[in-house]
Amino acid sequence: AIEAAGADALYTTNTPLGMKIDWRTRRPVLGSGQGPICGPAVRPVGVLRTWELYKRVRLPIIASGGICTWEDALEYILAGATAVGVGSAQFVYPDAVSAILQGLERYVLDQHLTSILDLVGAAQKVPNN
Repeated sequence: AIEAAGADALYTTNTPLGMKIDWRTRRPVLGSGQGPICGPAVRPVGVLRTWELYKRVRLPIIASGGICTWEDALEYILAGATAVGVGSAQFVYPDAVSAILQGLERYVLDQHLTSILDLVGAAQKVPNN
């Protein structure tokens, strides 16, 4: 339906809801009681969503969730992402995006590829997937 409606791309993020309770006050920490979970713990959820979307649509996929290193970004790309978004890692390491780009560029050169796009969905093209 998204493709038929004319979308140019899909953005998948993975911020499932979670809760934190302050044991001292015995009350939820967040005012609404719940909030999104982000960071490395949710990366496997995002990679799976990307994998599943890649099988079902032909649109470019922009994926995010828990990307802290170039290896994390590569995992999403191998699952089917055309691009990735980096969020919470930048709070810890302001130069995260630059480091991720440099790592991906090195990997592409080391693998003798012409483009990172050669790797989009590559894990799904392996026999028995």
